[in-house]
Amino acid sequence: MLPVPTSVVQSQLQAWTLRETQTRWQDLKSCRQAKETIEGLNHQRTKEILRLPRKMLRLIVGVYTGDNCLNRHLSVLGLVNSPKCSNCNEADETALHYLCYCSHYGTVRTRIWGKPFLHPSKVLHIAVKDLLRFLTHGGFHSTLVRNTRGSTGGWTMGPSAAWFYNFASTETTTITTI
Repeated sequence: MLPVPTSVVQSQLQAWTLRETQTRWQDLKSCRQAKETIEGLNHQRTKEILRLPRKMLRLIVGVYTGDNCLNRHLSVLGLVNSPKCSNCNEADETALHYLCYCSHYGTVRTRIWGKPFLHPSKVLHIAVKDLLRFLTHGGFHSTLVRNTRGSTGGWTMGPSAAWFYNFASTETTTITTI
């Protein structure tokens, strides 16, 4: 009997781990919003995302997982009354609606991707830099703004939103912080 080289054992173990991870991800019944935007393991995309500054990383992760300040998530948490989109009021305000369907962002999608609407399957393949461009030009930073005085009160911008806005904005806009 000949000994099996360590490198063969390691490569077989890595291949098995990858197959098991992909199978578990596909069979998982929860994480609905994440599954709409994350196809599975993608080492290149993971490296690209992990190189981002922490605040941009938080923004990207929020889009991918649905853990963000869009109305769908906020309504689940009981922080807003309706999950409907605050821009078009046509559907629940989820990351997928924001990226693909909301008529309010059609011109931004056209400018970045060449079409006013995206098919959801395309979201899985959006480059991180293009996603950040869309979030910047589509005003996603405003989803980090919280209404601290009720529905008719003033808005305040948290430090993360202010940082992202200042970092990503290409237009001159006045922001009033109350």
